[in-house]
Amino acid sequence: MKNIKAGLLGLMLDLYDRTDPGLRKIQERFASCIKDILQQSVQIVYTGIANKKQEVSSAVERFEREGVSIIIVVHFSYAPSLISAESLIRTGIPILIWNTQKMERISANYSDRELLENHGMHGVQDLANVLGRSRRKFILVTGHWKDRDTLENIKRWIDAGQVVSTMKNSRVGLIGHTFPGMGDFRVDEKMLSSQVGPRVCRITTGELARAANTVKHSQISAGLKLIKKRFRGYEKIEPGVLEESVKIELALRNIIGVQRLSGIAIHYPVITANPEFSALPFLAVSNLLADGIGFGGEGDITSAVACILMKEIAGEVNFTEMFTMDFVKGEILMSHFAEGNWKMANPGYPVRIYQKSGWLSPTNPSAALGFTFKPGRITLLNLTSTSDGSIKLITAAGTVKDRSPLKLEKPHFIFKPDIDLKEFLNAYSYEGGSHHLAMAYGDHSEAIKRVAYLMDIECKTI
Repeated sequence: MKNIKAGLLGLMLDLYDRTDPGLRKIQERFASCIKDILQQSVQIVYTGIANKKQEVSSAVERFEREGVSIIIVVHFSYAPSLISAESLIRTGIPILIWNTQKMERISANYSDRELLENHGMHGVQDLANVLGRSRRKFILVTGHWKDRDTLENIKRWIDAGQVVSTMKNSRVGLIGHTFPGMGDFRVDEKMLSSQVGPRVCRITTGELARAANTVKHSQISAGLKLIKKRFRGYEKIEPGVLEESVKIELALRNIIGVQRLSGIAIHYPVITANPEFSALPFLAVSNLLADGIGFGGEGDITSAVACILMKEIAGEVNFTEMFTMDFVKGEILMSHFAEGNWKMANPGYPVRIYQKSGWLSPTNPSAALGFTFKPGRITLLNLTSTSDGSIKLITAAGTVKDRSPLKLEKPHFIFKPDIDLKEFLNAYSYEGGSHHLAMAYGDHSEAIKRVAYLMDIECKTI
């Protein structure tokens, strides 16, 4: 079971404590059943059924202290909305109202007792009405408490809530600035932080140089051993280039660890301009992506954040870009300057390591990887801004084709979108998609939509 917490908020009408004192005990036993079945996939924080405003407030405060990813509200009888609405509107935790009951069907012997034990649905309607009028986002799931599809739906929402919680606590580093003249991934950092979560942390090349100066020879030696174990072609690289490439990677890892970064955006020329460095972190970025650290090239924090988000959903991520169209086959060559998650490489071909010139110049020779990606279904994710500065997500699905490596000394693959190539590319640009993307294997569009809903941001699937 993943270490995810959800809060269970049970609600009832306090009038029943006086008119039917035994009802609460009966419904507490039902609440225990609800808790037990939810705990098969998530850790549940539960404080007992609440029927007073202060009890709800105390429960929500505990959920906040415990760091739950979502609050699951269950009505064990009718409960007036105003005992819970204020606390639920105030908290920043996502809310899921589970419209359920003990009975699965109404039999011919249906009695007043069964009515008392199975009448929470109009409490759901009361609360949903008030939350909606207050513009408080919530999820509503209707289904019997033993129904597998219902439980799976709830689990998916819990997972989405966990992604939202993780994103709120994430940090993305920025070395340098955006590529001069590139306007599509400029973003209001305050809007990015408030809507999606990550805080942007600026890192100077001076900080990077100081981190590099702490790297030990033994660490570099260990890094070289890993290179020789993982990649082909290292013997063709000039003396010193591998060592410097490992050194700058270790410096980056030091900063990422100290600053607790989940992703990093880099504009390579600012590193080139610092004489402390003779190699650029091409190999470093590929290794970081393989370890689940998000990346954005050309100082693009939006794609670094998209990578963080995709990794939280899919468990892996790659950074990529569209380069060349194949109008005959309806396909696109995907690549970037020198970065790629080598753990996604096609196992039928070796991952090669090359000596690459620096950033569009013969200076700063650096180690970089070249490989083609394994075939399979993938999801692409773009994070961009709308005309008012709000954050927008764009997703698309398709297939990585099973092709042998092209004559490219860089990570690359052939992507075939699910729809016609021209239709796909036109729709992508009409929606405002920028030219950098996160990518992962599998179909994650629905999971991304759930996260976007909880974040209250727009999400478009091409």
